[in-house]
Amino acid sequence: MPVGALKSSIMDNRLYISYFLHKESAVTQKRTIYISITIAGKRERVNTGGSVRDVHWDAAKCRIKNQDEDAFTNNKLLAALNTKVTEIYTDSLKQNLPVSAKMIRDKLRSPGETSEYLLRLIQLHNDYVKRKVGIEVSKATYTKYCTLQLKVKAFIRKEYKSNDIALDQLNKGFLMGFELYLKADEHIGHNTAIKYIQFLKRVINYGIGMEWLKYHPFKAFKCSLHQVVRECLTQEEIDAIRYRLLNVTSAYRFALPCHLLKG
Repeated sequence: MPVGALKSSIMDNRLYISYFLHKESAVTQKRTIYISITIAGKRERVNTGGSVRDVHWDAAKCRIKNQDEDAFTNNKLLAALNTKVTEIYTDSLKQNLPVSAKMIRDKLRSPGETSEYLLRLIQLHNDYVKRKVGIEVSKATYTKYCTLQLKVKAFIRKEYKSNDIALDQLNKGFLMGFELYLKADEHIGHNTAIKYIQFLKRVINYGIGMEWLKYHPFKAFKCSLHQVVRECLTQEEIDAIRYRLLNVTSAYRFALPCHLLKG
């Protein structure tokens, strides 16, 4: 248990906020104050920027005693962080967006920064592709990317019960689940499913180019198409084709003289 943990339980105990002290400075003899965020058993911690001597730390209330010269400033900072974490958590739930301790940690580390999500990236990518239709991209290719967006959206809703998923939550497991969804729920063949995955990997490459991601979360996923073995036609099928060709030829020979007579 962290030193002087203060728990703030929200929405069925899914979120826990704690404060604890870490590492004593040899120069100031103060310990750094960290905020700990736990959701669904996963914990992340962030340096609050505050520090305090052990003697001035109220372990029961998780705040700095008034004897410390920076007590007012640091206590105000801790209260603001508590409010910020709560707001991020509740806002995400209201928007039906996935929320994790890591996502909240990242937002705290980069105040004001908007978390990036997969469907938002696909939409941005598709808008870019649309502008290239008739120049470098065919309309058919653009349509395939639009279809991909619909299928990814349906998969996220079914599998994650959410409207979108944060890019930092993507991994090989997500792609394996998406492949299974395409085959089992959409009843799509292997090669077609793999082509959708290849399209999704291109979208991720676009996101990396836009600096929305630092690395490719699907790099370890290998896309392998099944070789299609075309069977030889049976004699019956060959005869049927020959019969159709003969009928077409006979009809053409009959129609041509009639056309000449009318002329």
